[in-house]
Amino acid sequence: MSFQSLLSMRINTSRNLPNGLGIQKSYQANLVDQPCMIQPLSATYSAQLNMVFGKAYNLFLPLGTDVIATDHITDQNGKKYTVTGSQLRNYGNSAPHATYIITEQVVGGPDI
Repeated sequence: MSFQSLLSMRINTSRNLPNGLGIQKSYQANLVDQPCMIQPLSATYSAQLNMVFGKAYNLFLPLGTDVIATDHITDQNGKKYTVTGSQLRNYGNSAPHATYIITEQVVGGPDI
């Protein structure tokens, strides 16, 4: 089984870039409909990274995909994440890929 066949999800990414108004920046579309795989981090690994279990995930992408720390990601179900770290991995010729740590963005509820 090839690595590409495991990429069953799709994401869109946006990046904080200058918006043409001096030094102001805003998030602008970067990648659209990018194949990927998202899996939750284990409780142990979440603790090692000092992250909240259940809100931190691994994002697997092909090598060379244009994603950097601080990018915002929206998956095919509308769930939003922020990229917090990356790691290149090479498991032979069939599975070189990049792994990113992403955290689920908290959606605020109504004020009480």
